[in-house]
Amino acid sequence: MQQKPSRQNSDETRGHPSMREDVQRNCKILGLEALPARADLKRAYKLLIKQWHPDRFHNNPEMEPLAVQKTQQLNLAYKFLLAMLEKGDDESRNGNGATRRQTENTRHRHLWQTYSDGFPDTDVTEFFLNSSHVVSAGYNMTRKILFLKFLGDEIFLYFEVPEFIFDHLLMAQSPGKYALKFIYNRFRYRKFTPLIRNHKF
Repeated sequence: MQQKPSRQNSDETRGHPSMREDVQRNCKILGLEALPARADLKRAYKLLIKQWHPDRFHNNPEMEPLAVQKTQQLNLAYKFLLAMLEKGDDESRNGNGATRRQTENTRHRHLWQTYSDGFPDTDVTEFFLNSSHVVSAGYNMTRKILFLKFLGDEIFLYFEVPEFIFDHLLMAQSPGKYALKFIYNRFRYRKFTPLIRNHKF
């Protein structure tokens, strides 16, 4: 099914040829015809990221490396296209008279903040979330540990979390609200600090 282009699409893809090619390439990775609306981008990303989650291929040594590579490509494509939509929103707001300072005060900017890649458990794949305070999530299926990365590069580990909770978090319309309702106060947790960043999982 062809995705309906967002209103930003015509503005973004009329620019430099290399930018148009980048947009087209990343859209293709996510199975999109053109730069979509935010909801369509999120939906496409979540469906594919769930399909290619490396934990689902632990018993298939031939497919697991492909799944890891595929999720990395999906993450990068999602980050790039989301950044394009964020940029278009900023330009639209500023064009309507809002100052850049006002815009930044009302919008989530984690894609432009500095944070480390991945999680302390190197076997856990990082999945980026479109949330006001949660940057990304990861899950160790064997140990049932959910990893959440927050603004400020803070990582929290939640223990004995069922797999369906992680799946629902990825698919939630609002990951932050879902985590508030079903994760934060329901599971034992601890903060991962730099002092134990070499901890063996």
